[in-house]
Amino acid sequence: MNKRSLLLSLKIYSYLLLFSAVTGCQSFSAVTEWWSNDQPKVDVISLTLLQSKPVDDEAATQLQAVINEFNLVNEAITVTLRYEDQYGDLLARSTLSEIDHDLLLIDSFHLPDLAVANAIQPLPPSFTQSSQLRLDDFYPSLLDAFTLNGELYCLPNDFRTLAMVYNKALFDEAGIAYPREGWTWTEFRAAAEAIADTKNDFYTTYGFVLSTDASRWLPFLYQNGGDLLAADRKTSIINSDAALSAMNFYFGLFEDGFAAPTSTFLSSWSGQAFGGGRVGMIVEGNWIQPYLDMEYPQLEYGIVALPIGSAGPATIAFSSCYALSGQTENLSEAITLLRYLSTPTTMRRLNEGNVAAPPRLSLQSEWVQQNESLLPFLTGGEYARPWRFVPNYQIVIDSISSNMKRVLAVEIPTEEVLRVAEELSNEVIE
Repeated sequence: MNKRSLLLSLKIYSYLLLFSAVTGCQSFSAVTEWWSNDQPKVDVISLTLLQSKPVDDEAATQLQAVINEFNLVNEAITVTLRYEDQYGDLLARSTLSEIDHDLLLIDSFHLPDLAVANAIQPLPPSFTQSSQLRLDDFYPSLLDAFTLNGELYCLPNDFRTLAMVYNKALFDEAGIAYPREGWTWTEFRAAAEAIADTKNDFYTTYGFVLSTDASRWLPFLYQNGGDLLAADRKTSIINSDAALSAMNFYFGLFEDGFAAPTSTFLSSWSGQAFGGGRVGMIVEGNWIQPYLDMEYPQLEYGIVALPIGSAGPATIAFSSCYALSGQTENLSEAITLLRYLSTPTTMRRLNEGNVAAPPRLSLQSEWVQQNESLLPFLTGGEYARPWRFVPNYQIVIDSISSNMKRVLAVEIPTEEVLRVAEELSNEVIE
């Protein structure tokens, strides 16, 4: 239809609208049928966004609203959300080819395995070079978490770090000051000892919950100058003096009676053990606040950055992103959706009410206003190490965690944890 014909059609359509108001809806129905048939048809491409179910109904509603708005402004694309149960297991098995999808939510840990399996694909230069996306608005470490072999696979949606959560009442009872940013390993150990020495006629108090989750020990490894892999990620360096020193310091808290494992408190994880009010400190992430506020609303607690070791501050960053599926047949449309989801405006909307920190620097002041007590988790992003290694590294992490339990049970020495981990790490790398 040329321009002259379009103007004539609009004029006729306006007259018939007025006519239909007088003659009735039957005439109007005929008019709209003629009008619809006369318009050019648009081929609609269907996209599927695959992910785990959001943490709460509010987040799910917000995500659906964003998708609905995208569909409204992009008449040639229709996006459907697909939530999968046991999503972490699905990513770990890299069996995504069994499910139709064009974009998917992934985390940094699974990125290497998914990339090797061609389950995801890197972002094209036309995407990463766009000035509208403002890559300089992200923490470099978070972008590095999703970069492999010099190629950026996706932009982080949010991030969570580890910090120290402390019981104010137990610090008061022990007569010691609350920890401050910049505190040291020596001060951390002294606080744990003072709380453990606090006398109580009803129950035993402990200074620290010693978790056997490898991720809770890794910050101490990094703070002490150690690492799991060399910078080129082709050499295992976990069995080092720095690693042994960090592990001995960590388990020394237990051996000296200043710390106890979660099983001592008949708990399944550190947060639950901490909520009972018998322990002074735990290492946990942003997710701890909604849990404690809901399950233990009377508990007074604070949050501070992890203590600094000889090599400086360190923590772990857990981050997620939307990635392009390796099997999509609608790459151009998928990129259009990804671009929409990655804008500062959309990211702000999706982050509303979220305890996870925004990855964009420009959105952080607004987040802090709403989550001031969570500030240590945000500032940890400045020096955090990404929770990402190399393909098939899950076996190494599992080995560290399981053997840490054996150290607690006095079945093996700390040296054995590192020896086995390095052996497995070398097998994975080769």
